[in-house]
Amino acid sequence: MKSISTKLRYLGFIFTLIFAVGIADAQKTTADIVGTVVDTAGKVIAGANVTATHVGTGASRNAVTDANGGFRIPNLQPGRYDVSVEAANFSKSVLKSVELNVGVDLTPTIELKPGQITE
Repeated sequence: MKSISTKLRYLGFIFTLIFAVGIADAQKTTADIVGTVVDTAGKVIAGANVTATHVGTGASRNAVTDANGGFRIPNLQPGRYDVSVEAANFSKSVLKSVELNVGVDLTPTIELKPGQITE
């Protein structure tokens, strides 16, 4: 009889843990920018510098694209952001005033044109 009681307590613990993890995820108060940087031919650009700047506060966060052209800037406060991308031999690209909402990832594909970086 004791082993059934132990198993029930163990199952109760597992269900409680699963429930708590679900609640914690549901209470996310930030957003992520998860994107890809490509050239005009659609080829990925590795090593591009991506900067997200909060329009209201001026706070900025950076990322560098990986070998697949992908980047992630996690845990950003909700609000409007300017997202700029720079890479050698490409013109700078800026997404102006994009809106980030709580718990929703922004997933842009940002295209860079060949040329020199300009302001």
